[in-house]
Amino acid sequence: MALLGRNWLTGYENPLVRLYRIRVRHAVIICLPFWFVLLWYTVLPLSEHYSYNHAYGYDQPLTWEIFHLRLSDQLHRDWRRFTLPQVSRKARIPTFELFLSNSQLASLDRDAPPKEGKGKYAVGVVRRNNRDLKARLRYRGLKHWNWNYAQKSWKVRLDDELVRGQQTFSFINPVNPVPFAEQIILDIARNNGLLTPDFFPIRLMLNKAYMGVYWFMGQPDEFLLRRNDRFPGSIYSGNRAESVEKNGDSSLFYRAKYWKKPGSRLAEAKPDKSDLQQLLDMIWKADAARFASFAHEHLD
Repeated sequence: MALLGRNWLTGYENPLVRLYRIRVRHAVIICLPFWFVLLWYTVLPLSEHYSYNHAYGYDQPLTWEIFHLRLSDQLHRDWRRFTLPQVSRKARIPTFELFLSNSQLASLDRDAPPKEGKGKYAVGVVRRNNRDLKARLRYRGLKHWNWNYAQKSWKVRLDDELVRGQQTFSFINPVNPVPFAEQIILDIARNNGLLTPDFFPIRLMLNKAYMGVYWFMGQPDEFLLRRNDRFPGSIYSGNRAESVEKNGDSSLFYRAKYWKKPGSRLAEAKPDKSDLQQLLDMIWKADAARFASFAHEHLD
């Protein structure tokens, strides 16, 4: 059999010769899939780089090293996705399903990144154990990995029902490959008698699409107290307050107005933060004897 000529037995021309003599338009058509793959893996790293800059407000220049790094990450992600086994219907961890219309999802995307505090909610359904629960949902987290990719973090507020004795909770997309540290810390604290919110792995589905393993995170609010047979009281949370103090310290530790109050004994008492202000004043203004007396009377 000839390598580059006609086969002396069949008389047919060798395929390599025919490929060498192919017309340009036919060659272009044959090469289109290869050009498409090349273009695809050129655009994806570029898109990720500029999307990251936009999300963080950076102006990081694109170098060959950064392009190579992002291309390598993209190829590794696609290879892992291609080689993953099919998702099993049964799992040893809980499965939650979210259902939102395309218009509601588009509304959340337009509002990204989510606002800190009270953000824009969409109307949807949370399904758990074949129960459909009406809920309001929004993206959660200001970091780009929480809202800038397909696997977004969610905050859920149920309208009427409760899940594990709570009405508000979050589905967190972990940034760490092995995000067990926080669960271990909370488990240790819980075993030592401290009140801690739920934090455990789940499987999340969005409109029947498998989104991967997330973390269910409970909200430290009055439902946490009720679930632990405690009478509801004031619960405060604070983060990143501005500084108007002469010494440059954060005003979070001086003024109660910079704190949020997600829980209180009575609904009408929620705006009142005098108990927290009293504690802050005693920390910075009282001497040791007065603070010891205050702690003995007010702190558990």
